[in-house]
Amino acid sequence: MQEYIKNNHGGNCDVVTIEGGKFVGDSDVGEFWSLFGGYAPITREPPRMTQEKPKTSCVRLFWTYKDQMNCMGNPSLNKEMLSANKCSHFCLDGKKYYYIRTKGCYGFVTSEASHITFLTDGSETPIFRSYFSGWSGNSESTLFEEGREKVAALFKQKGFDVKELPDEDFQPFIDCSGVLKVWRVDCHDVTLIPTTEHDKLFSGDCYIMQYVYHGYENDENIFYAWLGEHSIMDRADVIDLMCSMADSLKGHPLMAQVFEGKETLELLSIFERLIIFKSLTSLNSSYCYILQVGGSVFTWTGNLCSPRDHDLLDRMLDLLFSMQQTISVREGSEAESFWDTLGGKDEYPKDKEIKQWEEEPHLFACTLSEGDLKVKEIFDFAQDDLTTEEVLVLDCYREIYVWNGLHAGDISKQEALALCQKFLKVDILQENLSPRTPKYIVTEGHELPFFTRFFDWDSSKAHMHGNSFERKLAILKAQGGKLEI
Repeated sequence: MQEYIKNNHGGNCDVVTIEGGKFVGDSDVGEFWSLFGGYAPITREPPRMTQEKPKTSCVRLFWTYKDQMNCMGNPSLNKEMLSANKCSHFCLDGKKYYYIRTKGCYGFVTSEASHITFLTDGSETPIFRSYFSGWSGNSESTLFEEGREKVAALFKQKGFDVKELPDEDFQPFIDCSGVLKVWRVDCHDVTLIPTTEHDKLFSGDCYIMQYVYHGYENDENIFYAWLGEHSIMDRADVIDLMCSMADSLKGHPLMAQVFEGKETLELLSIFERLIIFKSLTSLNSSYCYILQVGGSVFTWTGNLCSPRDHDLLDRMLDLLFSMQQTISVREGSEAESFWDTLGGKDEYPKDKEIKQWEEEPHLFACTLSEGDLKVKEIFDFAQDDLTTEEVLVLDCYREIYVWNGLHAGDISKQEALALCQKFLKVDILQENLSPRTPKYIVTEGHELPFFTRFFDWDSSKAHMHGNSFERKLAILKAQGGKLEI
């Protein structure tokens, strides 16, 4: 094989053999593993070809025929039990989690179901397929996507143009050259931060940010509540203060709740540069850190850092400590005095952080009654599914949007955030969403571009008034392409 490779490259290449993650006859493996972002142990176990079935004590499958509901007696589920001519659903663990395969079943379960997901023939989710034997092809594609992502990243690192990769240079959906104000929250009061200090946040504090930029017709307002990882503030108080500040303005500004380490790309683009001072240092092999102890400055570089991270570290040193000598420390070569400065050596993440692909968004109609959340997914959603009498949740995996219809009842912004938090806890799609996922509150008629990008958006519909019936009537009366409101 080695001779074949050399002959096809004119004899001008080196060929080495790798066994168990090491070069045979060559102790320097750094050059090879650097192409993959660092060394990682190679598993000896074969890959799982099926998704592991969630642990449940009871799974019951039902199907309906001529307005009658029937239960499958066989406890072992097989794909052949699902017929395209039958409407079926099942209950998990007796907790009334329903997956409905056709919408005709909805009436049978709405009175008792807490969580409903509609599925159609051919578009079943992996978690649904995992309950049935005889279902192939559900994980092979996942393995293929994971492999393609790693190979594409390798080629791009070497300078090749890989069209399937998303562009690393994020293009924000709003104008990021507007005016930013930042307040530090202190108990039940706020303190305005000078403009020169906007980009310096402390992990032990919470902040409220107001960003104003010129939109399509008028100025648009966005409020952020940034919650520090080590803050001892009551976060409900921070949200109340942000809501009060937003309510003091005319219109319905968009509001967002963001945790430290989960900042959205739009927020980072607004800041342009963000420096977070940590009262407690948490290391991670994928990052670089700057540690100041008295008059000494250390830099700590993780083994999995990229050249881009090194460049960023140098720029931050020039910005913060341009006239000071720094001490460089690489992961694995720390002195005991370094760990003593951090309060002792402890465990920290050492696995490579892999960038996830953008997930397809899901839209849900939600109601919260006496603490019980009921959810119904809207498939193949469009702008017309944003019904003014409902509160909807748009799950985009990286962030969550709560869309509040103007005729949905008297639901406050605090209640909307509570509903969003409940949605994350229930985890309808079993995505293992973090409770620290960024949350947005959007009011009907005041949708911003990074929300409307998920729809084929018609601004004329967004500015219509009245309930659903009145709007449909206005559309029917439309003449010459214009709507009579």
